[in-house]
Amino acid sequence: MLGELAASRGVLLVKGEDGLLRIRASRGLATGWGRARSPARAGRVLRRGDNGLLDALGLEVLCPVVKAGTTLAFLGLGPRADGAAYGERELAFLSSVASCAAPPIENGLVHEELRRVNRRLSAKVFQLRNLFDISRELTSSFDEEASRTSCSAP
Repeated sequence: MLGELAASRGVLLVKGEDGLLRIRASRGLATGWGRARSPARAGRVLRRGDNGLLDALGLEVLCPVVKAGTTLAFLGLGPRADGAAYGERELAFLSSVASCAAPPIENGLVHEELRRVNRRLSAKVFQLRNLFDISRELTSSFDEEASRTSCSAP
């Protein structure tokens, strides 16, 4: 995509479960950028000056990646190598790429959520096994004590 649009840099920002954007892939971008809130007008392609996030990352355009009415991520492009502005044709191409990227990004987010849930579930299963083992030990010690008490009674 960068080659097709002759962009000097590009970025994929994905929303985390906390709603903040994180860089998931980038090219030509300075490192050290953390997280940011999603742009307020996320339903359309944003241009430099529309949002401080573009300025902070040195981007010219930011295109939402939307699936079923939910913004999952953003594709951002830096200045073009020839210095020309992005026209309607390039923005339409970027929007098409974003539409094609939505299903795999959504699948990745679902996969991450399943991994988080599975880790929490594994921890709960471990806790339940420990409680079961403790209750079994207590029951057996009470049974042994009851047997001794009843056998030693005159």
